[in-house]
Amino acid sequence: MGTPDPGEVSVNLRRGDWIILCSDGVPVELRDSEIAQTLSAHTSPKQAADALLASTMEHGGRDNISIIVIPYDGANARGTYKLWPKLNDRLFEWTALLAGVVLAAAIALIWKRWIH
Repeated sequence: MGTPDPGEVSVNLRRGDWIILCSDGVPVELRDSEIAQTLSAHTSPKQAADALLASTMEHGGRDNISIIVIPYDGANARGTYKLWPKLNDRLFEWTALLAGVVLAAAIALIWKRWIH
């Protein structure tokens, strides 16, 4: 509700680190130490995400559960990572504009062909 305010976090990342994105249903059911233990027991991001999902469900799974585990393969660096980088703002604007034009053309075609 309202205007979204994307989060921003500065972290030290090394090649091979995993970035974990999950809904609030995961930390509601599991403590940070349980999440870390579950993730560290697996060698692939998919296995880790599947195990984290199973563990969350075993602890009740009373809220929405969404989990993505992304392997970081970039350079070792400290950086700021935004959920909606400025670089993608123009692409988003042009995609929305193109979608609007296509929708308007489709409505005009339907109107001309079947309604009018």
